[in-house]
Amino acid sequence: MLINYTLSRKLQNTLVNKWQREGDGDLTTFDLKPGLRTLTCPTLIICGAEDFITAPINSEHIKENIPHAEYHCLERACHDVYNDRPDVVFPLIRDFANRIAPRVYL
Repeated sequence: MLINYTLSRKLQNTLVNKWQREGDGDLTTFDLKPGLRTLTCPTLIICGAEDFITAPINSEHIKENIPHAEYHCLERACHDVYNDRPDVVFPLIRDFANRIAPRVYL
């Protein structure tokens, strides 16, 4: 699963880079939201309430567009929620993983 995730991230980054080089390269028009509605996999969204890089409103838009996504906005956390609030983030991830694939994750 980790290999698939890593490969998909590299593919996404490659596609974005290609779009930037060969397309208009304007990230203000780059919109993946239409594809979010097609996701069928369990999705966990965690953001920081004080995130100045990706504002929580962006995570809310993602949540609105992914059917059945689970969303958590953490107070006293910025962009790196896992560093700012490991006491909350890791239990959320562990609980989510155990609910979607019981007995696989501890």
